[in-house]
Amino acid sequence: KARDNYWGGTPATSRVVYSIVPSEATRILLLKSGDVDVALFISPEQVQNQLLRAPGVRVVAIPTPGTEYLALNTSVEPLNNVLVRQALAYATPYDELLDNVLYGFGSRATSPVPALTKWHRDVSPYTYDPAKARELLALAGYPDGIQLTISYRLDNPVEEAVAIYLRDAYADAGIDLVIDKVAASRFERIRGTREYEMALIYWTPYVNDPIYQLNFNYATPSECCNYGEYHNPEYDRLIVAANRATDPVYQEGLVNAMQQLIIDDCPIVYLYHPDRITCMRDNVVGFVYNSAHFLRYFYMGKE
Repeated sequence: KARDNYWGGTPATSRVVYSIVPSEATRILLLKSGDVDVALFISPEQVQNQLLRAPGVRVVAIPTPGTEYLALNTSVEPLNNVLVRQALAYATPYDELLDNVLYGFGSRATSPVPALTKWHRDVSPYTYDPAKARELLALAGYPDGIQLTISYRLDNPVEEAVAIYLRDAYADAGIDLVIDKVAASRFERIRGTREYEMALIYWTPYVNDPIYQLNFNYATPSECCNYGEYHNPEYDRLIVAANRATDPVYQEGLVNAMQQLIIDDCPIVYLYHPDRITCMRDNVVGFVYNSAHFLRYFYMGKE
């Protein structure tokens, strides 16, 4: 219920009712019938097939700097070998994920700094090339291939689709991918303790600044989100300099160097930037995007 004495004025909506509906199919039915005004966490496949042209439904898809990526635990064998990590990057079917998992609701990620963040550079040399992946594995000492395990949240149908496509594509490169579907509570634990070989992770910056992102995700030690267990003294020297610098031209040069260093060291396989999809009835007005992915109910109402 809206506060009567809110300092910012009177909100467009006086009361908001949250309904927790675990089933995606049920959320879709409730939205199509008009029993709810907004439905969240609908997969791109279902948006494309059921909601995009549904009467009375409006779909808003907004490009964001959020990134879905494959974290490679560089502290464990064989992922402590950069050639193995680069082989995984070449074994990844980027276009297939965009077409068959995102259904066009997103774009490829090609750098540690997202495309919608300043000083982004398209630095990734990796394309889907299973022959190149096999060659790198052989150079790394694995001519007969390797077996790896990928972990992800079992309540995320999009990540499940990603894992299946990766398993099939990696097989062509001599990589036997074992799928580990993890309950949400356990996934939060193993993500924090890094008890995985590889993990599918979505990360979005609350502050769309490149140094903020590079500091959280790759610096040693990381207070938060170094999910690849990346440690490189040269990188740490660069990020410390970037944090202390005040000259934006100098900072940009440091950010460019860090982007290239991370791509070469490959602690992360960058998959895509998914659009933020919000599905609502077509009489809902006042929707505005928030980078933290919260709905701003103050502005939202119904005609």
